[in-house]
Amino acid sequence: MQRIYSAQNSMMVDQMRDVLARQGIDSVVRNRDLAGLTGALPPGECWTELWVVDESCAAEAERLITAALQTDPPIAAVRPCRHCGEPLEPSYDTCWRCGASGDAAPPADFVRERERRISPRSTQRALFWLLWLILSIAVYRLMRS
Repeated sequence: MQRIYSAQNSMMVDQMRDVLARQGIDSVVRNRDLAGLTGALPPGECWTELWVVDESCAAEAERLITAALQTDPPIAAVRPCRHCGEPLEPSYDTCWRCGASGDAAPPADFVRERERRISPRSTQRALFWLLWLILSIAVYRLMRS
């Protein structure tokens, strides 16, 4: 057996094990449970390791792992929606907030909602309910004492 890869993140080691398994190379993961000993042991000793069972496959396994680590897709930047400015992940074509997609115009209900202003009447109503709540709490406390 020969160690060919180690990483602090055990998920990366598992991913590399899957890369080797797809090519028919048997491997073993070691030190998975040593993360709790970090501090008592040197950090590098606690990393999860990937070992190849057949040493004659070690060179091929290292080549496959190197290729897998270099072919990560570039991370695309978050872009704002053209209509409402909401940050969108690159995988989304449609804005979750306004429903606009690509070059399409935003839905009419979103435009109406955005143009709607808070009326003085709704502000008065909210103030009334807030005062009613404060008064109710005050009365409740007076009755308990």
